[in-house]
Amino acid sequence: MERLKVGAGDPYDPIEASLHIGRYAISLPFAAGRRVLDVACGEGYGSQLLTDHGATEVVGVDISPDAIEKARTT
Repeated sequence: MERLKVGAGDPYDPIEASLHIGRYAISLPFAAGRRVLDVACGEGYGSQLLTDHGATEVVGVDISPDAIEKARTT
């Protein structure tokens, strides 16, 4: 899976989604009180999780301009 897609027309695979979110779950305890660089952030859902768990700043970068634009508008 290149990125987790959550749009209305996107296919949903619960196993792939669990693996994707699990990668962020591992990092959450380390984010609190820190500045975090989220490389390959996609549409920013993981970046939001990091912020919600106490990161003081999260900078997300991704190679996909479409993903970054969606992250900015969500």
